[in-house]
Amino acid sequence: MRRIPAIRTNHVLDAKQEEVEHGGEQAVVLFPIAREEVHAMSNRRKMMLLIQCGAVLIVGAFFFGCEDADDSNLEDTNASFTVQPANVTLTASNTTAVFMAVGGHAPLTWSVSDQSLGSISGSGQTVTYTRSDLNGVNRIEVRDGLGWIAHAVVQQIPNPAERPDDEDLSLSPQSATLYNDGDKIVISAVGGDDPYDWDVGDGTRGKIEPQGDFQVIYTRLSSGNNTVICTDHDGRVSIAQISQPAAATLGISPVNTTISTNGGSAVFTAAGGNGVYTWGIQSGPGSMNPGTGNSSVLTVPAGTTPTIVQVSDGASVVFATVNRQ
Repeated sequence: MRRIPAIRTNHVLDAKQEEVEHGGEQAVVLFPIAREEVHAMSNRRKMMLLIQCGAVLIVGAFFFGCEDADDSNLEDTNASFTVQPANVTLTASNTTAVFMAVGGHAPLTWSVSDQSLGSISGSGQTVTYTRSDLNGVNRIEVRDGLGWIAHAVVQQIPNPAERPDDEDLSLSPQSATLYNDGDKIVISAVGGDDPYDWDVGDGTRGKIEPQGDFQVIYTRLSSGNNTVICTDHDGRVSIAQISQPAAATLGISPVNTTISTNGGSAVFTAAGGNGVYTWGIQSGPGSMNPGTGNSSVLTVPAGTTPTIVQVSDGASVVFATVNRQ
């Protein structure tokens, strides 16, 4: 039999204890009443208030009692899974844009909310969006192998009637940090006057690949800060600063966690090392899915035996402990 605690209040409480039954389970319910309010009430009002408080507690007990603390909603957005860039504006002249999924787990499935506004070509981590002749706002969605979802927004506008001669040129993003060799980022030219010429400050630390009329993909090759330089048709220059710290030591998060003895799941994320991760189980029950990528989900059956999760970057291995409770 469970005891459901009284609601906290700044007033002194009187409480009436009764047994109730819900779904075949009995529970002791404390009906809280503010003492100074009780004395001022009629007997009928006191009874009505008792019934109302009891009903609130029973409903709350039902919903909280039914919630499984170990149930993770994996088919949802996740902070480690994003689309880059998150926002792009396309005019009638600039009809294509490149989008890249960051994080997540293969396979990736791309889609658009309104196919009359545009479509996606390509597959995998990087795809190309092509707008139609219609103007409006379209929403790009990518779903990974675990059901995680990330979005980007495309605003489609007509060509400006006249582009100002003094329109500034800028890059988006203007700065970024890439932690591992092989990490990529999409850099877009904003404003200025096309066509654009692109260059990289140090070709031993990174390279660029032009994508369409106003974007490049920059890839980190080695540690050390770098720059991406864009020059427009009129000679305007804009520079994006790329921070590339030395690779951090391989780590796993969380290092310790607990899953119910009834079974359940937990998400683990790797960082540092060389950025290429392979997941497995060093000891105990369960399975990891997927076996590669920045993060993986451990699923364990009912039982009491702890599980040791491991992740390797090919050069080193780190571990996490999953206790059962």
